[in-house]
Amino acid sequence: MIEVEVIKFENSLQNYSYLVNDENHIFCIDPYDGDICSEKASKRGWGINYILNTHSHYDHIRGNESLISKGVKVLSVDDYTVIKGLQAFFTPGHAADHYVFLFSKNQEYHFFSGDTIFEWGIGNTRLPGANINDFYESIKKIKKVIPPDALFYPGHYYF
Repeated sequence: MIEVEVIKFENSLQNYSYLVNDENHIFCIDPYDGDICSEKASKRGWGINYILNTHSHYDHIRGNESLISKGVKVLSVDDYTVIKGLQAFFTPGHAADHYVFLFSKNQEYHFFSGDTIFEWGIGNTRLPGANINDFYESIKKIKKVIPPDALFYPGHYYF
């Protein structure tokens, strides 16, 4: 079983961060505030092992340093294939370094889309490093590789 703690930040950018327990590791995805993420994990009796960042925009990595100071490791692209049940897909467009993550276990799927897909739209391509043609190809890739029954977790709660 995969457990997910959704952390909603009441900031101007309406960020989500996530804690994921895959029964072997605890991941923090896109920590907006590392101290709050750590506190939420502690309340569940979890110790965060790894940070996953969908991309390097500040609102998705600003909590990294706080978690790193507590001994949490940032997973690099080379590490993604080492974790059983975790798949990372390169999805440039919103940012040149964007990835989405799929956790799977026993036909259970959890898809973390970062700033590629939201409940009511997609990420923008107005920032440096963005590219609309790459974005289009990334959306096509997601449609092919993400199971339609995957639970969906975006990077922001824009409505």
